[in-house]
Amino acid sequence: MSPYSGRVAACRIPRQSDPPGVITEMAVSVSIPTILRTHTDGEKTVEAKGDTVSAVIDDLESRHSGIKDRLITDGKLHRFVNIYVDDEDIRFAGGLEAPVTESSTFTILPAVAGGR
Repeated sequence: MSPYSGRVAACRIPRQSDPPGVITEMAVSVSIPTILRTHTDGEKTVEAKGDTVSAVIDDLESRHSGIKDRLITDGKLHRFVNIYVDDEDIRFAGGLEAPVTESSTFTILPAVAGGR
C-alpha cells in the first residue's frame, strides 16, 4: 500500500491569465518561527512557491538567504526542526517530497526539548 493512498497529488494548473503554454506556480504562505525571523527581516509569514516541501524550501532560500541551512542538514530535514503541511508532520507525509498546494498551510516549528 502506497503512503500516498487516498491523497491527491499536488499539480500545477494553468490559469486563464497565463500566456499559452505557461504554468504559474502558486505561492503558499509559510509561517516562520521567531528563531528564524532574522532571515525574513522579522516577518512572521512569508510567501514561497513550490509543489513539494523541498521546492518551497529552495524558493525560501532564494528569497531569504541562509534559511535553508537552518532547516536542512545533509539533504534531510534537521532533526530539531518540524515542518507541517496542512497540520501534518512531513516526516509522515513523504518527507521533503511531500506535496504542497496553493491552499496548503506550511508551518515551520523548532522542536522543543528539555524538562526533567
